[in-house]
Amino acid sequence: MSEAPYPPKGRAVPPPSDAALEGGLLGLLLLDAILLAGIGLVFTPYYVGSVPVPIGAVLVVLVLPWLVLRAGEIDPRPSVAGAPLWVWLLVTLVLGLWGPGGDAILPMAPTTVWTSLVLVGGGLLAGVVTLRLRAAPSPASAGASGQDGGTRYR
Repeated sequence: MSEAPYPPKGRAVPPPSDAALEGGLLGLLLLDAILLAGIGLVFTPYYVGSVPVPIGAVLVVLVLPWLVLRAGEIDPRPSVAGAPLWVWLLVTLVLGLWGPGGDAILPMAPTTVWTSLVLVGGGLLAGVVTLRLRAAPSPASAGASGQDGGTRYR
């Protein structure tokens, strides 16, 4: 019989490193941003009767800031914390303007173009504001180091 794929008894498999776990979590957040872009686009041309209702935009405005905050917990650098925002924007623009088969998914009719603007503008605004608030120092930490940012000698 061949050896089992399990480690031999007595030797434990080392746990994954923190960098691997953080990279995996960030990858999942980026996947969530891709899925959010697709779902937001699908629900943008939603109608209740004859009235367009931007359900996709509401969903994006509620979920995208959460993705940015969670990415900021993994790494506070703006390039990492903002990664879900930029991935969402890229996927939304690519799929929305040059979707599958060359079809535009974003509504561009003169009467419904506002729903597309609410989706892209609302998501971008919500993500950037969250990223900015995440990067802003808290009042407690700003007061502790002084107004000079801790660069003056005491």
